Amino acid sequence: MLHTPTQLLRRLKKVKDSIVDRNLKENFPQPVKLFWESNSQGDHFVTFGLVLVLLIGFTPTLQAQQKTGILEGAVFDKNTKQTIELVNVLIEGTAMGTATDSEGRYNIQNISIGFYTVRISIIGYKERRLSNVQIKSGKNVLNAVLEEISIQADEVVVMPKPERYDASGISARLGKDMVASATGSAQDIFWVIQTLPGIASDGDNSKLYVRGGSPDENLVLFDGATIGNPFHFDMMGGGFYSIFNSRLVDKVEFYAGGFPARYGDKLSSVLDIENRTADFEKTKGELSLSMSDVSGVLEAPLTFANGSALLSARRSYFDAFLKYTDLAGQYDVLPYFFDINSKLDFNLSQQHKLTLSGLFSRERMYAYFDENPHYTGDFSFESRNGVATARLRSVLTDLFLSDLILSWSSVKRSSVQPGGGFEELTDQVLSVKQDFATILPSHELHVGAWFVLERQNVQINLPMESAINFDELKLRGDGNSFKPSLYVDDKWTISSTLIATLGLRYDYVARSKEGALSPRINIAYAWNDHMSLSADYGWYYQSPKAYELVINNNLRSRKAESYGIGMKHQIGDEIVVSIEAYNKNLSQLITIDSLWNLSNDGYGYSRGAEFYIQLKLPSGFSGWLSYTYSASKRKEGTNPDLHYFDFDRPHMISLVANYRFGEYWQAGARFRYGSGKPYTPVASAFYNPAAGHWFPIPGEHNSGRFPDYSRLDIRVTRHFQFETFDLDVYLELLNLYNRKNPIHFMWDETYSSKDPVTVFPFLPVLGVSARF
Repeated sequence: MLHTPTQLLRRLKKVKDSIVDRNLKENFPQPVKLFWESNSQGDHFVTFGLVLVLLIGFTPTLQAQQKTGILEGAVFDKNTKQTIELVNVLIEGTAMGTATDSEGRYNIQNISIGFYTVRISIIGYKERRLSNVQIKSGKNVLNAVLEEISIQADEVVVMPKPERYDASGISARLGKDMVASATGSAQDIFWVIQTLPGIASDGDNSKLYVRGGSPDENLVLFDGATIGNPFHFDMMGGGFYSIFNSRLVDKVEFYAGGFPARYGDKLSSVLDIENRTADFEKTKGELSLSMSDVSGVLEAPLTFANGSALLSARRSYFDAFLKYTDLAGQYDVLPYFFDINSKLDFNLSQQHKLTLSGLFSRERMYAYFDENPHYTGDFSFESRNGVATARLRSVLTDLFLSDLILSWSSVKRSSVQPGGGFEELTDQVLSVKQDFATILPSHELHVGAWFVLERQNVQINLPMESAINFDELKLRGDGNSFKPSLYVDDKWTISSTLIATLGLRYDYVARSKEGALSPRINIAYAWNDHMSLSADYGWYYQSPKAYELVINNNLRSRKAESYGIGMKHQIGDEIVVSIEAYNKNLSQLITIDSLWNLSNDGYGYSRGAEFYIQLKLPSGFSGWLSYTYSASKRKEGTNPDLHYFDFDRPHMISLVANYRFGEYWQAGARFRYGSGKPYTPVASAFYNPAAGHWFPIPGEHNSGRFPDYSRLDIRVTRHFQFETFDLDVYLELLNLYNRKNPIHFMWDETYSSKDPVTVFPFLPVLGVSARF
């Protein structure tokens, strides 16, 4: 029986008494219980002989009370008639339960004879509660059929559970259908997450700036492997699409802060993505076509190895589309990307499951710029990503689990820019992670280790006049870094209303001989059935990159001391309201002096408040509104003073609405508004006769702001159901009112005036998706 720690915890979460007390109540007659309780202050050994006499006297009674039965069966999908694995089967009022195995079967033993209510549930299906289930001596068979439900946007909440916090630190759980059908998301996980509170973006791209952090401070996991560069076109503040194909995604868990100790070496957030397991019984496929890309998915059983295979390929055709239209503008920009995802799952036994995952992506962009005297010439960008992962999940005992992950990743990126600027990066990471989880009646305990070996070769030469925000940069480093870490965290159910997650993590950087200890705590309290409170506190470290340690092997890890509080209130079954506040104090940030030396002289802070309201109506209307106020300042990089962080946006508002009308129609809208991000203005300029052109004198760093950002997207989807396949046809109108949101300014020859550079115009998108 293969199941996750969370599923095992659900099975045991109702156990409130100790094992001794429970056995005493269930298995011993009343005289023995009274006798034991009356001698609970240290007289047990003295009276042990008398207890034996009583036990012998009541042997017939014990034998009568210990008659038990077995409940077994299988759980089936109502539509496909196939069995479902990892379904929770719980006997209410007891600590007994299990999860279905890879064949969809379950077996629960040692159940006292009587009548019970059996609860059967799994995410994505309607829960069933079967009452008056009789358990007789011997085997009792109970099969069940579950009806699948679509996890659409209206069912996604920003909190771990609709009813209360649970001290896990999880800010959102996203289902596969929600990502694929979300309005304005381009079927991109990151674009969906941007609508949640506390998340800012750099305009029209996929990058996440979580509670005043940078994209580099987010931990991204893909089937357990760390992904260093999860974006296509990650250049010049870009990163317009993620490399993950949403049509393969099974679940997404996102931590905006207060994440447990088993996640580390990042300051801001955690995004944990898992691809789905392919069908073990029959071959399936999906083909999707839009005005931007074409995507295909194929899944098939591997019956000879008791396994299954999942493969997807996606290719954009921006290059062809722009080449034969006028949309590329005066710069003749021709970008394209493709990516391949694969996953193999093997059930080695009922206790062991092996997963092999692979991801490869590549993108190119070519352009010629001739409209600006400071940025004239050829531009090229090319990047390749590769990830390979082997994961072995094992049930060592009924309450002891193992998760072993071996992964390798590689990033190669280069760009050449007008004016002589260039960037070259090679980054290879080999990691091994071992997590052991023990499930006890009131505890979910994780103990593990993570070993990371990283090698980097970086060369950066960006002149001030062509660099983004005039941040001139010249760095070079080639080296490796070994970083082992150990952690322990325990989710402790103190009572039915109070849960605490306590964690401790130790990270070591071999090259600098630095050790960092990170304590963390997250507490959730259920005030009543409708209101819950949360609080978290922790230290978070992020180690220097391998090439940075080559430049200065005495660099220390950046540190964030973070704490937050929250309140959540549920009004009936239709409205959920939450308010949260946080503060992060940053220290040991890396600064760069005029000679390009690196040190830990930087510091900063980020603080804010978040408001969220979710509405779900029986009529088919659903949506949410989120608002964030924040302030973020740093002394970091080449700037010697405390300044507004590059992605500081004081006000962020997101509004998402969805409506289902009829059986086959769905409409949605998404609106986003944000304060303009900071930029560095030009104070003055001077002419250099020797160079033959003007040079800027930058003003105070990040003292100006771009215009406010706003964008409205709408989408209408029509579902068709045929005998052998399903078909979705959708029309999206992106940036409906054609808002010109600048991402950069191009200055004239004398730096006396500037023109905005925008990316995303009004764009109608027609797409189809067929599943067979």
